[in-house]
Amino acid sequence: MPITTHWFLPTHGDGRSVVDRPHTTPTGADTPRRPDIDYLAQVAQAVEHLGFTGMLTPTGSWCQDAWITTAALLARTKRIKFLVAFRPGSLSPTLAAQLACTYQKVSDGRLLLNIVTGGESTEQQRYGDWLDHDERYARTDEFLAIMRGIFGVSRSTSTVSTTACTARPPSNPRHRFRRCTSADRRTPRCRWPHGGPTCT
Repeated sequence: MPITTHWFLPTHGDGRSVVDRPHTTPTGADTPRRPDIDYLAQVAQAVEHLGFTGMLTPTGSWCQDAWITTAALLARTKRIKFLVAFRPGSLSPTLAAQLACTYQKVSDGRLLLNIVTGGESTEQQRYGDWLDHDERYARTDEFLAIMRGIFGVSRSTSTVSTTACTARPPSNPRHRFRRCTSADRRTPRCRWPHGGPTCT
């Protein structure tokens, strides 16, 4: 059974410790290596040279934006894929689909998605997201359903090709993405039984 390996892109800065987290520990806030684009390119090129498949890029107020940073690294690399993390509460599914399609086209299929359902409450609230745990998972379920509809793929499809991105999103989508309210208590579902975006 083949093993797919990924590395981590330190868009918050880098150092010798893998324990310190810049958004939770005082020592992690002052990293020895700043995340300038030249240093990140060196890391990405080294990871690519060593044969890794992709690089996870984090999301949050404590690091650089994953979409913009990895897009800037496309011209500095040749093969490595970027696992771009983002939260459904920070953008609409239609915009996320547009970003993903554009990225896939300009990168020749080098985008992987990491859908981050939630995290620490303080971090979520910095972006105006006050939903509780179950509401966030219900939102993610709806978010993924809308994205699948835009791409025209089924639940069992694990990747979105550049061909699937040629279709334009409907001008009047049947689905409307809404924020879950406290009255919306649907059972949270966020499952891709046959692979697909990672939900955390």
